[in-house]
Amino acid sequence: MNIKNSLPWFSSEDKTAFLTHSKNILESGVLIDGQYTFNLESEVRNVTSSNYAVSLSSGTAALEIILKYIHCENREVLIPNNTFISTLYAIQNAKGIPILVDIDPQNYCINLKDFISKININTRAVILVHVAGYVTEQIEEIQKICAEKNILLIEDSSHAFGAKYKDYKAGSIGFASACSFYPTKIVTGGTGGGLTTNDKGLFDFAMIARSHGTDRMGINHFLSSNWYISEFSALLCYLQIKKLEMIIKKRNEIATLYSGIILGEYSEHFIIQPINNERIHPYYKYIVGTNFIVEEIVEYFKSRGIALGHCYGIQINQHPSVKDKFSEIMPNSLNYAGKHFTLPCHLGLSLSDAQSVIELLGNFVKQKNPKKYYRKVGKR
Repeated sequence: MNIKNSLPWFSSEDKTAFLTHSKNILESGVLIDGQYTFNLESEVRNVTSSNYAVSLSSGTAALEIILKYIHCENREVLIPNNTFISTLYAIQNAKGIPILVDIDPQNYCINLKDFISKININTRAVILVHVAGYVTEQIEEIQKICAEKNILLIEDSSHAFGAKYKDYKAGSIGFASACSFYPTKIVTGGTGGGLTTNDKGLFDFAMIARSHGTDRMGINHFLSSNWYISEFSALLCYLQIKKLEMIIKKRNEIATLYSGIILGEYSEHFIIQPINNERIHPYYKYIVGTNFIVEEIVEYFKSRGIALGHCYGIQINQHPSVKDKFSEIMPNSLNYAGKHFTLPCHLGLSLSDAQSVIELLGNFVKQKNPKKYYRKVGKR
């Protein structure tokens, strides 16, 4: 057995279309900022219900552009400890002050109580991460607090393309949102990212920012980087977005299979993100919390040809590059870091494969608890 934890997937139809349209790109000579970038932005607007979308080289670029636009110099930006390290890089480049917030032990998103406690008169923004694609059920309260305190709500929707909770669509909940098209994400272009917003000023700023701060007349308005997405990456993203509903459906079929077994048979050993019929969860990652020794589970699966993963096994304040800058202990976050793993959940995985994965997890549990799960054979 050889099952990867994550794997980009492309249909035969998409492969053929990509090759055909790539030839068109080469023959046109337009390798950036062309028709496919425009097509991608149109689709992203539709998916997120946003007024504006800007295609970029990465999700990190989107965060940096947003933070620079809102002038967070020497202002505090709240972020969950359970996020990717590049968020700190974006805040640093925008000259903001990162403030870490602990996480909710049930859904692994930002902890509401700790978030409220960290707000002060110097708070400029909060970056809300939809972890694994999960839009927190506390989103309405967070949105309300931000409005009352004049704090800008920025979404990190890198895991959550196509996600929704009630009427809250990832990508249009806050002032602005950043998304990622990295190879492991729901939709991929190999690389790339996007920015969505309903703010015309931010849109105009981002369109210039991705081109060194220079407009189409060649006039530079501010110093910036080259954050263009290539036409090839934009094309690949565009083709995948056309199949987004199917992609999310397939991921949910796998997740539903896992959840049924875990909740039905092994709930005392594992916890998963809450399930709600009012939520569209794209399952970028299928996270499983446990009190078992995670390394033992990982090795058990690895020896049988199945790769388990993690969703930030190293928290922000644990990274050697920055750990000296953060002294506060984040109990929920640090507990999560060492006590979770992710099961394979991608379109390269058949339901039969998924069944084998979840059966193997059951075998691990039974091996650890033989008296409970195996009856003694004796005389009747």
